[in-house]
Amino acid sequence: MFGLLKKPLVMTLLSAWLLAAVCVWAAEGKVVGFVVDSLTGEPVTKANVYLAKTGLGTVADERGYFKIDRVPEGNYVLVAARVGYRKMLVQNVRVASAAVRSVRVQINRAPIQMGDLQVTARRTPPNFEYQASLAGHEMIQPRLILHRSGAMEDAYRSLKALPGVVNRNDMNTQLYIRGSSPDQNLILYDGIEVTNPNRLMVMMGGGISLVNPDIVQTLDLAPAGFEVDHGNKMSALLQIGNREGSREQTKFNASANFLFARMVAEGPLAKGSGSWLVAARRSFYDVLANSITENRYVFPFYYDVHAKIAYDISSQYKLSAFYTHLGEGAKMINVEDEQLDLLNSGRGEIAGVRLTSVFSPKWMNHLFAGLYLDRNRVHIRDTYFYRYQVYLNYELERWSLRSDTYYYPHPWLQFKFGAEADQHNTDLLWSIDWRNAIDLPSDITFDAGGWHEAGYAEARIKAKKSIEWVGGVRYDHSTLYREGHVNPRVKVLFTEFSPVSFWCSYGRYSQFPDFLTIISRGEPLDISQNTSELAAEHATHAIVGGQWLVTPQTQFKCELYHKRFTDLLVHTDAFSIAPVNEGLGLAKGVEVSLQKLRQPQDRWGGWLNYTLAETQYRNSAQDPWIYYEYDQTHQWNMGVEMRLNRRWSVEGAWYYGSGFPYTPVLGVQPETSEYDFNAVIKGEKNSKRYPPYSRLDLRLSYESTLGGFGYSAYLDVVNVLNRKNIYMYDWRLRSGGRLTRNVYYMLPLLPSLGMSIRL
Repeated sequence: MFGLLKKPLVMTLLSAWLLAAVCVWAAEGKVVGFVVDSLTGEPVTKANVYLAKTGLGTVADERGYFKIDRVPEGNYVLVAARVGYRKMLVQNVRVASAAVRSVRVQINRAPIQMGDLQVTARRTPPNFEYQASLAGHEMIQPRLILHRSGAMEDAYRSLKALPGVVNRNDMNTQLYIRGSSPDQNLILYDGIEVTNPNRLMVMMGGGISLVNPDIVQTLDLAPAGFEVDHGNKMSALLQIGNREGSREQTKFNASANFLFARMVAEGPLAKGSGSWLVAARRSFYDVLANSITENRYVFPFYYDVHAKIAYDISSQYKLSAFYTHLGEGAKMINVEDEQLDLLNSGRGEIAGVRLTSVFSPKWMNHLFAGLYLDRNRVHIRDTYFYRYQVYLNYELERWSLRSDTYYYPHPWLQFKFGAEADQHNTDLLWSIDWRNAIDLPSDITFDAGGWHEAGYAEARIKAKKSIEWVGGVRYDHSTLYREGHVNPRVKVLFTEFSPVSFWCSYGRYSQFPDFLTIISRGEPLDISQNTSELAAEHATHAIVGGQWLVTPQTQFKCELYHKRFTDLLVHTDAFSIAPVNEGLGLAKGVEVSLQKLRQPQDRWGGWLNYTLAETQYRNSAQDPWIYYEYDQTHQWNMGVEMRLNRRWSVEGAWYYGSGFPYTPVLGVQPETSEYDFNAVIKGEKNSKRYPPYSRLDLRLSYESTLGGFGYSAYLDVVNVLNRKNIYMYDWRLRSGGRLTRNVYYMLPLLPSLGMSIRL
C-alpha cells in the first residue's frame, strides 16, 4: 500500500511546486532601462547593473540598455557600476507585481577604479572598451581638485598638471592648451558656453576660476580633436559638469581657507524622485586685508552662488535646472605706491534648463536652453594728474537653445545629430590715456550682435569588437560675419592588442571673432574697425595616440598632435591695429605621461608628464615665423601623493618649463625724450627666452571625525623653495633717454591654511 501511495504523492508535490512556481513567475516583474554618461548623455556599454542584496543583475548592451527579469514585488536599490565610472545607487526602485519598471541611470566618469576586481593572469582590461569619443580626453576628478598641492583648491589651476597645458603666469588661471590662446578654447559650464571662465580678470589677470570645487562633478578636457557636436572654437574643449544634490539624505558642508569661505547644502526632493543643491563661496583674503588697513580700501573680492534642482518626471523624462550668480569688485582709493585709484565692479549670470527624454530603447533626446550674462566695469585714475584715465566696460549676453538626438538602430551602429542657435550681443568700451606709453590701443568701441546657428550629424560604427569608427560633419553660420563653414571630422579607435589601445583623428575647425579675440591674443586686435571685412579663422587637427595599461592602476600614454591654423587675425600695418585674415599658425608636439592612480586602500599614487612642443605664427605666407609669447619647448611636471596613516597624507608637485619668448630691447635712439617709447630700438620679435620656470608645491592634510561630524584641515605651500620665476621684463625710458629694466615675478613662497566640516 505504501508503494502505491508513493508515486501519486510525488506527482502531487511536483504539481503543487510547479503551480507555485507559475504563480510566482506571474507575480514577478522586470526592471529595464538605460545606463548613460551623466556628462555627455551617451550610452555606457557593458555596465554591470544589479539589484543590491538579491543576486539579480545583468550587463548593459551596446546601447546602454539593460533588462533584469524575474524580480519579485518589492522596493530595491539599483546599482550601476562600470570601470572608469563611479558606482551609482538608485534608491527606492519600486517593482510592482507583474509590472515593468523603467529606470534611466546616469553615472559619473572617474579614473579607473579596479580595487575590487579579481585580476587573473589572463585579463582583458575593460577600460579600453569605452567609446572613441573618450580617447584622447583628460579627466580630473573632484578629489584631485581639492587636494592637489599648489592648486589653491581651484579647478583651473589643477589643470596645469596635465600635459600640454601651459599657464603663462601662475598668478592667474588663463590656460594655453596645445599652442592656442585662451580665446580659442571652448568652455562649457553645465552645457553653456562661457566666454570668460576667469574672474577678477581685469584686476588680477584672471586669478580665480568660476568653478566651485565643492560641486564640480568632473572636468573633461579634450585638448584637440573634439567631435562635431561642438564647434565655433579651433583649439580645445573643456566641459565642466556640476553634480546634482544627494537623493538619499540632507547634507551640509562648510570650509574656509585664506582665499575662500565655502558652503554647500543639498538633499532629496519629492521622496527621492529628485534633488536640490545650493552652494556659495566668497573670497576671504580681502576681508582680512580690509580689516588691517587704515586706507579707504575695498580689496579685490569675488563671490558666487549656485543652485541646482533635478526631478524625474517619470521613468522616461527627467528635468534639471540650475542658476549661478557671480559677483566681483574692488575700490582702492589713492594707492600710495602707484598714485592711482582702482575701481572695479562686475556681475554675471548663468542659467540653464535641460529636459532628457527616453522615447524608446532606440531613441533619446536632450533639449537644453541657457542664458549667459557677464558685465564688468573698470576705472583707473591717476591721482596726481587727473587727466590720465583708463576705462574698460564690457557687457556680454548670450541666449542659447540646443537639441541633441541619439538613435541606436543596431548594437553596432549609433547616430547622433543635433542643432543649436544662440543670439549674442557684445558691448565693449575701451579707453586708455595714461601717463606713460603703453603698447595698447587708446580707444576701442565694439557694439555688435547677431545669431550663430549650427547643425551636426555623426555616425558611430563598431566594425569589430576591436575597431570603432566615428565620423561626422558640422555646419556653423554667423549672421554678424555673414558666412558659414562646413567642418568634417573623423576618429578611429583600435583595441586589438589590449591592454594596449591606439587612436587617431583628423578634423577641421572654424571660429568667428568675438570679444576675447580683442584682449586674449597677446597683442591688440581691434575688430571693431573692420568687422564687415573679417571672416572666420580655421584650423586642422591631426592626432595619433596610444595607451598601455601597465597595471590596473598604472597607465602609460603617448600622443602626437599637429595643428595648422589659417586665416588668423593679425595686423600687418605697424600704424594700425585693425586685423586682417592673413595669418598662419602651427602648433605641434608630443606628450608622454605615466600615472598611477591612488585608490582609497593604496598608500601612494603619482604622475609624471613630459611635453615637447613648438608654437609659431606668421603674418602672411611671405613673412618669417615668430614664436608665440606662450611657446614653451620643454615642459615637465610630476607629483606624488602618499597616505602616511589613517588620518594624515602628504602631496607634492613639481613643475618645470623652458623659458617663454620675449622681444629684446637693444637700446634707444639718440636725443630721446622721456616716455618716447617709439624711440626704443627692439630686436627681432620673441627672439629671446626668459630663464626656465621651476616650482615645487607641498600640501599636508589631516582628516578625522568628531561627534559624528567629519572634518579636515590642511597646510598648502606654493613655491616652497621661493624661486623667483620671471613673468616679464618691463622697459622704461627715464629722463635723459636712460633705459631701465623692471623685472616682474610670479608667485613667491605662499603658505595657506584651510579646514572644512561635513555634517
